[in-house]
Amino acid sequence: MKKRLLAVDEKTCIGCRACSAVCPVDLIRLSDEDGVRRIDFPGICDEDCQECARACPEEAIDLVFGEVQPEFVLSFDLVPCQRCGAPFVTYGEMDRLGKTIPQELQTDAFGASWITLCPRCRRSVERERAAKTLLVSRRGTRV
Repeated sequence: MKKRLLAVDEKTCIGCRACSAVCPVDLIRLSDEDGVRRIDFPGICDEDCQECARACPEEAIDLVFGEVQPEFVLSFDLVPCQRCGAPFVTYGEMDRLGKTIPQELQTDAFGASWITLCPRCRRSVERERAAKTLLVSRRGTRV
């Protein structure tokens, strides 16, 4: 009997988590552990939507009719943050960012590469710079 199946091109998928973020019934599950992202895909998808396929920036997902297939897992090594070393993004995502975002926008106003920093370190760097700017401006008004 033919069922609606989730077909994922393993060579095209970059592990960006867009599919798991939009799945309305959490059939696509994601976990990041020990420097590896794991995405669990169901073999059968009975949901009448195509949200995962629409959300995929690499067009790696398709919904097709076919014979029942087992669940499957894709795993991706994660890139460590350049500041704290915490793994935070897949190499495929980092490559896509590097190709998509113009080179001049990949660095902040101080010339530091923000795409190589995890979100926590990005916020920390911005807080430190804002505090430094505030201190410098206060010293400047007292002189």
